[in-house]
This record gives sequence, C-alpha cells and structure tokens, in this order.
Amino acid sequence: MAPNTCSVFSTTTSAAYRYAAFSTPEAARLPLAPVYSCSVPDDPRGQAEVLIPSAWLLPNLSLDAVRALQRGDTSSDLEKGDLRLAGVEVLIARNWVKEEFWPRIQDAVQKGYAAEKTYTFMRAHADRRGSRRPKK
Repeated sequence: MAPNTCSVFSTTTSAAYRYAAFSTPEAARLPLAPVYSCSVPDDPRGQAEVLIPSAWLLPNLSLDAVRALQRGDTSSDLEKGDLRLAGVEVLIARNWVKEEFWPRIQDAVQKGYAAEKTYTFMRAHADRRGSRRPKK
C-alpha cells in the first residue's frame, strides 16, 4: 500500500464459520463490519527549526514560559543560553527577545520559513514543499 493511504476491506465468510464465531444465531446473522487499514509513513513531517542566540534573548527567560506558547509536538531547549525550538509550527514572542534584535528575528529560522510576523510574535512553519517557488 502506498504511503498515506487508507483502504476498506470487506470480510466475507461462510455461514457455518460465522455461526461458530458468535454466541447466538441472531448475532451470526448481523453483517460483518468492514476492516479499515491505514498506512502512515515512518519519516516524521518536516519541522521548522528556530535557533535564537543567547545574546538576543532577554535575561531570566523561563523555559516553561516558552513551552506554554508552543504546540504539544514542539521541542524546546535552552542549550548554553541559546533557545532552540523545533516543530511543525513554532511561535516566538517579542517579549523573549531584546528590542534591537526583533526586526531581524527571521534570521533565527534555521529550517522552514517565517510564515507570519506581527508586532508581538513571529510564527515559523515547516517547509511542506520539496522546493520553493522562485520569487517574482
């Protein structure tokens, strides 16, 4: 079966087998439920990755505050003072970053792209396409 596909298989069996499998004759006469089979690829979906250097971060930034803003499947780590976020969608709040570095926060996106930037946050998404369309 191809990746990301689902199929429905019908089940047909002989009446004698169906009767033996059920406790009552009434239950044996009920139609059998279809069997659903789905296949999901083993490789994880693409992920956005953001690495904010420690020089850009405000002091006393709590990792709990960072994690509270993220989706459940996003990983958040503070390694050697640098903040690393990875997930399908990553949010960066303006109040985590020093004022002089907010205008170039898009430069912190290592994988994926900066999908949306407002006055208060930036949202980075994973690249879903194999290649980017050229800019016009």
